[in-house]
Amino acid sequence: MIHKVKVKLAEILIALVLAQWLGLWTYLLMKLFWFNKMLGFALALVMIVIALVAVALVMEPKD
Repeated sequence: MIHKVKVKLAEILIALVLAQWLGLWTYLLMKLFWFNKMLGFALALVMIVIALVAVALVMEPKD
Protein backbone atom coordinates (compact mmCIF):
# COMPACT_ATOMS: atom_id res chain seq x y z
CA MET A 1 0.00 0.00 0.00
CA ILE A 2 2.72 2.45 1.03
CA HIS A 3 4.69 1.50 -2.07
CA LYS A 4 1.73 2.40 -4.32
CA VAL A 5 1.46 5.81 -2.66
CA LYS A 6 5.20 6.40 -3.17
CA VAL A 7 4.93 5.41 -6.83
CA LYS A 8 1.96 7.76 -7.27
CA LEU A 9 3.90 10.63 -5.67
CA ALA A 10 6.87 9.90 -7.90
CA GLU A 11 4.61 9.97 -10.98
CA ILE A 12 3.11 13.31 -9.93
CA LEU A 13 6.58 14.72 -9.27
CA ILE A 14 7.86 13.57 -12.66
CA ALA A 15 4.78 15.01 -14.34
CA LEU A 16 5.31 18.38 -12.62
CA VAL A 17 9.00 18.51 -13.52
CA LEU A 18 8.20 17.56 -17.12
CA ALA A 19 5.46 20.18 -17.32
CA GLN A 20 7.87 22.87 -16.15
CA TRP A 21 10.61 21.64 -18.47
CA LEU A 22 8.24 21.51 -21.45
CA GLY A 23 6.90 24.97 -20.64
CA LEU A 24 10.43 26.37 -20.53
CA TRP A 25 11.40 24.50 -23.71
CA THR A 26 8.30 25.77 -25.54
CA TYR A 27 9.09 29.33 -24.38
CA LEU A 28 12.71 29.06 -25.53
CA LEU A 29 11.70 27.65 -28.92
CA MET A 30 9.15 30.43 -29.36
CA LYS A 31 11.87 32.99 -28.57
CA LEU A 32 14.35 31.28 -30.90
CA PHE A 33 11.89 31.01 -33.74
CA TRP A 34 10.14 34.35 -33.27
CA PHE A 35 10.56 34.91 -37.02
CA ASN A 36 8.71 31.64 -37.66
CA LYS A 37 6.25 30.91 -34.85
CA MET A 38 4.83 27.82 -36.56
CA LEU A 39 8.27 26.20 -36.80
CA GLY A 40 8.96 26.86 -33.13
CA PHE A 41 5.54 25.51 -32.18
CA ALA A 42 6.03 22.39 -34.31
CA LEU A 43 9.41 21.71 -32.69
CA ALA A 44 7.89 22.22 -29.23
CA LEU A 45 5.11 19.74 -30.06
CA VAL A 46 7.70 17.19 -31.25
CA MET A 47 9.58 17.64 -27.95
CA ILE A 48 6.36 17.15 -25.98
CA VAL A 49 5.57 13.93 -27.89
CA ILE A 50 9.11 12.62 -27.30
CA ALA A 51 8.83 13.43 -23.57
CA LEU A 52 5.42 11.72 -23.32
CA VAL A 53 6.79 8.59 -25.02
CA ALA A 54 9.76 8.60 -22.63
CA VAL A 55 7.43 8.89 -19.62
CA ALA A 56 5.21 6.10 -20.96
CA LEU A 57 8.28 3.85 -21.26
CA VAL A 58 9.48 4.74 -17.74
CA MET A 59 6.03 4.27 -16.21
CA GLU A 60 5.52 0.86 -17.86
CA PRO A 61 5.07 -1.65 -15.03
CA LYS A 62 8.08 -3.90 -14.74
CA ASP A 63 6.74 -7.34 -13.85
